[in-house]
Amino acid sequence: MRILLLLLILLSPAAYSDAVYKCTDQSGRIVYQPSPCSGADKQRLLTIPSDPQANVEAKAKLDAVQQEYDARKREQQSLEQQQSQRQREAAALEIARQNAIAQQQQAIAQQRQAEALERQNRRSGGFNYPYYYGMPRPAPIPHPSPGQQDSEPNQRHPWKNYQ
Repeated sequence: MRILLLLLILLSPAAYSDAVYKCTDQSGRIVYQPSPCSGADKQRLLTIPSDPQANVEAKAKLDAVQQEYDARKREQQSLEQQQSQRQREAAALEIARQNAIAQQQQAIAQQRQAEALERQNRRSGGFNYPYYYGMPRPAPIPHPSPGQQDSEPNQRHPWKNYQ
């Protein structure tokens, strides 16, 4: 019975330990890994005892840190979304402002055009008739020479019906 108990005590730390291999490559670089090194590298087996209570505490700390990280990440995403929303709203306000300025400029241009038309109407006496520089002359009517006789005298000058 004592031998069995002694054997259990000796084997118990080995059950809670992890094997880690320390490998040194040809350039002198040291690498720690859980699997044996390749044939060309120098290796040394390191036995690191582990404490189950420490593992549970470390896992609890890791979970707490992970939860805190997730909470910060959610908060950061929320802040980024709010900032993005504010930027979109600011861009929409800027577009509305520029649109209002353009409408004001258009209204001012229309008002100036209306004023110019009103001044033009006042100059022309309120009438919008085209202005002619001179009266057009009627085309001259050809008269027969004194020696010529009209073959149809009344047709050429219908108002001259006397004879």
